[in-house]
Amino acid sequence: MYSGIFPYKPSYLCFSLFLPFFSVLTFFAFFAVLFVIFYRLFSLFFIYSLVLNIILQWIFLEIYFKKSVFHYFVYFIRILLNLLQSLFYKNYFVTYKNLMSEK
Repeated sequence: MYSGIFPYKPSYLCFSLFLPFFSVLTFFAFFAVLFVIFYRLFSLFFIYSLVLNIILQWIFLEIYFKKSVFHYFVYFIRILLNLLQSLFYKNYFVTYKNLMSEK
């Protein structure tokens, strides 16, 4: 008799990889984080990146936090930090573009 998390023995290797610590949601969330990192590194459209980042953070907070006042407080603070970060990036690249056009 198989003694594990589930009462039956998994027949697929890809399914058995998720049994100990991971779930399907965390598997896709890992690749979503990689996508956001590369998107923010190689893209100048920081507003679109900001919207994508807020959506992904909402997904992560829904997964890892219970709904409480602290949950919404952390969510609000992270949105404000992302807004400040996007404004900084936007001003930096506008200033860089203006400096390059003056030459």
